[in-house]
Amino acid sequence: MGRKKKNRKNTPISPRVRLMGSTVIALMLLGIISAAGWFAHPHLWDFLCRQKVFQLETICYTGNEHIDKEELDALLPDIIGVNIFVIDVEAVKSAVSEHPWIEEVTLHRRLPHKLVISVTEKRPLALINSSRCRAVDRKGAVLPLECWNGILDVPLIRYQSGKNLTPGSSIDDKSLLKVLHFLETMQRLLPELWEMTSEVSWDSDGQLYLNLAGSRTRILLGHDPQWQQFTDFYSFLIYEGGRSGIDDIKFVDLRFRGQVIVRRKHSSS
Repeated sequence: MGRKKKNRKNTPISPRVRLMGSTVIALMLLGIISAAGWFAHPHLWDFLCRQKVFQLETICYTGNEHIDKEELDALLPDIIGVNIFVIDVEAVKSAVSEHPWIEEVTLHRRLPHKLVISVTEKRPLALINSSRCRAVDRKGAVLPLECWNGILDVPLIRYQSGKNLTPGSSIDDKSLLKVLHFLETMQRLLPELWEMTSEVSWDSDGQLYLNLAGSRTRILLGHDPQWQQFTDFYSFLIYEGGRSGIDDIKFVDLRFRGQVIVRRKHSSS
């Protein structure tokens, strides 16, 4: 009797062979799709840029908490009716960035005909009472108050200088920049002390003072203030029980390292 031939149809295929076969087929399909996309891309882009359905109809903003939409609209080039794939994104970002209170701009296309402009506003760190009252951010950029809608709950810096601080300019006075650095650090690391600080000023001898809101406490930092003085006072503040614990303190001298010299309101000295 002759040998019976094996029925190959009934021979099971191992999972490993199946996986290899599926992988090869997937790679072949991916290669075909990639090649088709590569050759079709210029034609597809040209097709999209010519479609009327993608003509811009709506522009909306996000992140503009204190800036009116109308002010930003006035800065934009004439792009309504332009295909959203043709719009010069960098030109739009540059135009919106011209607003003195804008720090960063990003754009997003929303098909079929909407453009979303996301802005990051500059955050005022203090008010400066020079020839005119101006806002200033942590980098020393001078900001116009006319373009800000809302309440500014920040310290006031009494700065006597012959130089006029114009919006769009940057502060170059080293002592003033140092104060801004202290305030920005205080806002991040000692928020309770930051909230209590209402005014920063210099006396006729060039010594720096802080005034605290509510308690009306005046703090002397001296000619060359250092961050350690702020931490010394904050430790004293915690020891006294916080904000309410210094209501009877009239004057604090922090000129001597590691010491907090206090004069209370009912003190005879």
